[in-house]
Amino acid sequence: MKIIPSRDLRVRPGGVWKDLREHRELVITSHGRPVAMMVPVAPDNVEETLRAVRRARGEEAISAVRARRAGGGGAPSGAEVDEIVRRARKAGRG
Repeated sequence: MKIIPSRDLRVRPGGVWKDLREHRELVITSHGRPVAMMVPVAPDNVEETLRAVRRARGEEAISAVRARRAGGGGAPSGAEVDEIVRRARKAGRG
């Protein structure tokens, strides 16, 4: 995995595509903080890749709830669950 600043997308786009082919995944940062990932996809597996990303986000949300319960935080309220779902859906839209 290679980390690149978002500025590289603007100033050296050809280099970014080369890095993506070489490293197979890139983490894009803004002001030193990760904001996005790039992974190559083939035209015939875009939907499959998108489903895998969405599944990973869902598993991350479930892990956060489990960690909270294990730490003595108890089960989240209905409003908290709604907020977790809202954030996950918003992140899915980009």
